[in-house]
Amino acid sequence: MADFFIRRPIVAIVASIVITLLGLAVLQRLSIEQYPELSPPTIRVETTYQGASAEEQTAHVLATLNEIGAGETPQILVLNKIDLVPGKPDSSSLARRILGDPEHQPAGAVAISAATGQGFEELLRKIDQTLAVDPLAECSFRFPAGEGGPLHLLHEHARVIATRYDDEYCYVEAVAPASVRRKLREYVVAQR
Repeated sequence: MADFFIRRPIVAIVASIVITLLGLAVLQRLSIEQYPELSPPTIRVETTYQGASAEEQTAHVLATLNEIGAGETPQILVLNKIDLVPGKPDSSSLARRILGDPEHQPAGAVAISAATGQGFEELLRKIDQTLAVDPLAECSFRFPAGEGGPLHLLHEHARVIATRYDDEYCYVEAVAPASVRRKLREYVVAQR
């Protein structure tokens, strides 16, 4: 086969051009569902230093982030076990005290309790504000009763708030990322 194209360079050039043009034509027809799902890079740091203070742990984490070039990326300081703090804690005051540097503040500090669930809604809001790569919005969807695939996609990648059924459709209220809303745009009834 190679000999054929070596002896006939004009045919090789024409074949290359035709293949390129066909590729460009097909590329424009690809739907967004056929593109790979991309997620932004995320760094999660969890530390446990026996005997170290919160200030020492935070300083060590910030130094490590600076070393790897991630010191300027958006950050959220999550303060866990807030249920053990008496009264109503002020997460920004706690963050300033822990960081020991009023100039260097993360995008936000959020006080949570993994034991009681306190503060998780605020944490989810703060993540959406800080990492607005794929922003969330509350939407209403209507799926035909026989189409389980799109409904599964919604349950897999969004937070479903309410679901109701009638004879022909499944109605779903969900907080969904923009990428999921684009994939399911034919089923979106209302978006807030």
